[in-house]
Amino acid sequence: MRVEKPVHLYWVTVPDDPSEDWFVFATQANLARAFFEDYEGFESREAEARLVERDVRLNKLEFGEQPCWAQLSDLEALGFEILSRTPNLRTVRKGGETFVEGYLESEIVQTRDDLAEAAGRGRPHGTRLQGKPN
Repeated sequence: MRVEKPVHLYWVTVPDDPSEDWFVFATQANLARAFFEDYEGFESREAEARLVERDVRLNKLEFGEQPCWAQLSDLEALGFEILSRTPNLRTVRKGGETFVEGYLESEIVQTRDDLAEAAGRGRPHGTRLQGKPN
């Protein structure tokens, strides 16, 4: 009998180039990072993988074998709120944190939150303050 390793959901980013940020299902952070780097054409260890959901239990992942990209249907099944389904600008929220695919939209949302926070209105889109751990 084959024992399955637990699958986790990682948010994978490249700090100097957030143009391809997105979720990866993998059994380990280093596998999520390596999958992302290979697929997107980054150098080894350029990306960072942050654990978002531990021990994901879905009947079937959209793309099957791990590591693999998370699809919106996977994220919905995990309780994420889908804010935008627009390709290359997909946006989801869970637990007060907003995740934005790609560079331009994520920069706009981050800037809006920075301005709102500076005006004393908090971070309405739930982005993290750059350079601060979550």
